[in-house]
Amino acid sequence: MQSPSYWKPLRWGNCLSLKKSRTQLVLPDKKLKEKVVKHYQERVLVCGNLVSNGLHGVALSDELPVEQGWRIAAELMYRIRRGEKINGSVNFVLIKDLNKGELDDSMVMERYSYRKIQTDPDMVLHLPERCDSFDDYLQLLTSKYRNRIRKVIKNLQQTNITDERVTDLAPYEAIIYRLYLQVEERAEVRPATLPQGYFSALASALGKGFCCSIVKHDNEIVGFVSTIKDGDIAKGYYVGFDEQTNQTFPIYFRLLQLVIEHGISMGCQVISFGRTASEPKTGLGAKPFSTYVWARHRLPTVNFIVRKLFRVIPCEEAPERNALKKSEG
Repeated sequence: MQSPSYWKPLRWGNCLSLKKSRTQLVLPDKKLKEKVVKHYQERVLVCGNLVSNGLHGVALSDELPVEQGWRIAAELMYRIRRGEKINGSVNFVLIKDLNKGELDDSMVMERYSYRKIQTDPDMVLHLPERCDSFDDYLQLLTSKYRNRIRKVIKNLQQTNITDERVTDLAPYEAIIYRLYLQVEERAEVRPATLPQGYFSALASALGKGFCCSIVKHDNEIVGFVSTIKDGDIAKGYYVGFDEQTNQTFPIYFRLLQLVIEHGISMGCQVISFGRTASEPKTGLGAKPFSTYVWARHRLPTVNFIVRKLFRVIPCEEAPERNALKKSEG
């Protein structure tokens, strides 16, 4: 669920965020990378939401020509950047996150010196209309992957590992937050760190549009996963688990399965697992869908160099797997 740079927002939750941050660039030479990371700091204007995936910073009316809408967006980014001079120059502008269709619609941004950057793919599972339960989903899988999931569930139950859906997160907030931080602190890319109390507040605000399940080992909570309903798409949101327990038992794999259960219960046919960790997600039938961001530096010479640097950033490639049966007809 991440993107190729490290940003910390001044105001998380807003569509536009400003913050001086350190951008992590992946370079061929380790010493060169360390030198660049040490000295390369930018004040970034982000058009989008740093705590979710998807294009949340730009919305275009159906009555407005798409190209004109993106020209307006580019003009707004320019005016905001210029207006921020009193607080310090905004060196870098980023628009996140676009799928292939949205990227094609916004190609006019290249005329304003924006550079497209491909990020790790979004792993997406498509379910048919007749899929009304997790058992229905299992029947969509080939026997190899179906048996693997059933074996995981059975083994967890035999070791006294259970899971349950929770609606009132307040009693679990502290432990959920600690588990979230365990995963957050290990991540190479951390756009924003959530405050404690966020998950309870989100569950209260979204109601039926939010699901959360916890995993217990001997009645001790060792993992959780949350899912948000975004239109007709169920998006796997934040996850947390005890690393030591996960090294012994497949906690994370079970949490991914729970996202599917959430999505089905929400009436969604599309399950978005987000970016990163594509290997276990392909085993659940998810397929990769390309995602991009637009990036622009205020200095043309630096913008050219940044474009060259970002070309060497590796994007994770999902392994080829056919976990789902071929559809009939």
